[in-house]
Amino acid sequence: MPIELQQLNANRSALFYEIRCLLLYSTNFSLLRVTCCVQLHENTTGFPDKAFPRELHSIRSTTTGSSVLLTDFQPSFDQLRSTRPLVVVTGVTCVLDLIAFGLVDEGEYFLCPAPYFSSFLNDLYAKSRARTYDVDIRRDDGPGYQITLENLERAYNEAVLDGLKIKAILVANPNNPTGDILCEEEIRTVLDFAKRHAIHAVFDEIYGLSVHQDCYDFHSVCSIENPVPEMTHFMWGLSKDLGLSGFRCGVLHSKNSQLLKFLRRVSFFSAIPLFIQDWLTSLLKDTDWFEKEYFPKVHKQMEIQYGIATKRLEKLGVRIHKSGGGDFI
Repeated sequence: MPIELQQLNANRSALFYEIRCLLLYSTNFSLLRVTCCVQLHENTTGFPDKAFPRELHSIRSTTTGSSVLLTDFQPSFDQLRSTRPLVVVTGVTCVLDLIAFGLVDEGEYFLCPAPYFSSFLNDLYAKSRARTYDVDIRRDDGPGYQITLENLERAYNEAVLDGLKIKAILVANPNNPTGDILCEEEIRTVLDFAKRHAIHAVFDEIYGLSVHQDCYDFHSVCSIENPVPEMTHFMWGLSKDLGLSGFRCGVLHSKNSQLLKFLRRVSFFSAIPLFIQDWLTSLLKDTDWFEKEYFPKVHKQMEIQYGIATKRLEKLGVRIHKSGGGDFI
């Protein structure tokens, strides 16, 4: 092998190794979040000894705790102050699975602005046999992504011409994997598009409290004037913002009475263990600790880790897509 080629391969291997180390270094911050959330909280050091309620579905205090946490630390979640439209099950994966099971028939489609979380494919298909149809949202005027009415309509019309039935549009905000945060105009575009075609709009905002760059303003779909409130569904969970993925707690907010009735019946099979709910309730209601201890430390550390990783990658000649939310580079 020529010396030049050997050197090229060596440099390439070294670059890939350094990128891998940087990404692992950044990703391992999730472990820090778990430690911060579980071990530093002095008031929730064990499971309670008291008897638990006998009901098998989510206890009201868990939905109240989720509502309090979201509305206190992100003003755009203000609509969630009412817990009546909230349903709590074992994780956001379960929420999406149940939404698909309740809204979509086998072989029908969700529009998904791409790129999107690859597990959406399995979450929608495994039980409900629903599928995704990609929407190309790459900008025409340069690098990056933007949801526009034009690219939504283009994808929808192509799907219809292919004989496919679109029942909903699924959007992650902040986005996984790009870390992009939707502006108000993009959210309104999705809602107006859903109204025009009488389809459901599902928003995954599981990273809604993990915006680590001050230059980005996060807007939840709950903060936008909604032309189709009964066709709009919001998802959030504890696994990302709080690093508690093993506790399996996902929250759905919807004003669709038929969907809520359906979910409250089938959630019997996806109920969170009551002692977990009780522990989470005491954690979520301690907003003073979240305000003074948890979120300041988490957001600061995420900003530091993101800066370290991106600066080093740029120094190595790797082009970076700037992100503002979640653990994404």
